[in-house]
Amino acid sequence: MARELRPKYRIVEAAERAGIGASTLRAWERRYGIPRPARTDSGYRLYSEIDLRSLSRMKDLVSSGMAAHEAAEQVLREQRGAKALPFANADTLRDRLLDAACVFDGATLERVLTEVTHAYAAEEAVLHVLAPALVELGDRWADGRIGVAHEHWLVQRLRAHLASLVAGMRARPLRGVAVVACFPDEEHDVACYVVAVHLAARGLRPVVLGARTPPEALAVAVRDLSPAMVCLSLTNPATAADRRAVAAYKTACAGRPLWVGGQGVASLGALPRGVRSAGIGAQDLLATLRSPRTRGSRKSSGSRKSRSNRASSPPAP
Repeated sequence: MARELRPKYRIVEAAERAGIGASTLRAWERRYGIPRPARTDSGYRLYSEIDLRSLSRMKDLVSSGMAAHEAAEQVLREQRGAKALPFANADTLRDRLLDAACVFDGATLERVLTEVTHAYAAEEAVLHVLAPALVELGDRWADGRIGVAHEHWLVQRLRAHLASLVAGMRARPLRGVAVVACFPDEEHDVACYVVAVHLAARGLRPVVLGARTPPEALAVAVRDLSPAMVCLSLTNPATAADRRAVAAYKTACAGRPLWVGGQGVASLGALPRGVRSAGIGAQDLLATLRSPRTRGSRKSSGSRKSRSNRASSPPAP
């Protein structure tokens, strides 16, 4: 066993032995934490025999038709069962993320995010760790316990991590595209990526346009993508431009479902007919969507209901 744990293969050799490309190995490692190689003092990755087995197992699952993120979750579940890894405490992980932000400690932050990836599937990572960390970050900034520079630094890192989670989620069957964007004067777009994870978990392909998206830009995306729905995020109190834009956004959607969510939505006032509020924690939006059935699975509706209940209170878009 000690020999199997000993890191000895550089990335090119490890990829060749596992039967995958080096770029694929890097992507799986970055997105899913598979595997977790050791590093030399110079920073080079070194892989063990156990790492190679994890890569080979994931390759086999993906080759069988399983989505990459589902294959990763399966491999991690098998690893936890084999090694009896302790369940990561969500509160502890959140605190460690925030502590890392206070000292701009990127190395610790990446280690914690890797632990989060190992402990949780993508949507549960958002529900239990990443979104609550963002809320706590805002609270600490508001009462002066953390500075603007630290807050911006962590938000940028978490936005990138959320985007990588979304990129790795390829549900089957695909229900269509969901366009996710912010109101004209809204500069905080990290919530777009939070809701994008929830949408991807339900079989949609999120296309995030991000901050300060004007109605005319949304109209182009709707024309080119023919989305199944459009979701708009408003975190800060609405400005006059935001309020004027609601009707224009509805027109831009060309009859497609339009949802608005976020802490600032209440300040918009009454919404036009056909524009729906995502509700507190986006639960009204997500209640209309069910997680896609796993390929080949005929689980009972109770099983799907259980998963839906766990995802019933995500952060608002």
